[in-house]
Amino acid sequence: MWGGESCDDGSLDTFGANSSCTGVHPGFYCEENTAGFPANRTFTICGDGLVAGFETCDVDILSDPSTFKIETYCLLQPDCVSWSSGWTCLGGSPTTESDCVPICGDGRWFEDEECDDGPSMVDGDGCSISCHIEDKFDCWSEIGGTSSCWKKCGNGYWTDSEECDDGNDMNGDGCSSEFHDCTVEDYFECYGGTNETADVCES
Repeated sequence: MWGGESCDDGSLDTFGANSSCTGVHPGFYCEENTAGFPANRTFTICGDGLVAGFETCDVDILSDPSTFKIETYCLLQPDCVSWSSGWTCLGGSPTTESDCVPICGDGRWFEDEECDDGPSMVDGDGCSISCHIEDKFDCWSEIGGTSSCWKKCGNGYWTDSEECDDGNDMNGDGCSSEFHDCTVEDYFECYGGTNETADVCES
């Protein structure tokens, strides 16, 4: 380096150091090159939300170092050269971060989705083709895993959205599940159901 320079990576303003060698471009940091020439080495900062150098995506975790953001987006890949499995990232520049969204239908659930039950997704199974939990269904998911969905009606656990729930999907036994609605059938009475136990229905 010459007098007045603070970072000289020999790139002539094409990579990390700026043209006057007095600093670096946004998204880079500079350190001494112990091997000799050039005097410095510059590296991109993966996780600063600025897409620089050879990065293909970058989101800001420096101001929000949450476990969720670290485990997703593009940050599992070395130096932000690609995004993580289950995600796709668009855009980003030396002054803006990438827009990263989970891939709906790949069977990997992330917190921006309500559910994701895999590539065979169809409407009517609890998780819609747009990765939304369908009416009268519940779904359970864990980060990076495939969602499991089931009908609320007939699961044997009464909720305040049901008139009854006797733990099956049969009709004619006092609690109808014809339209996944768990309604008390004519000439029957159902009782005893809680959020832990099924109803008993009698005519």
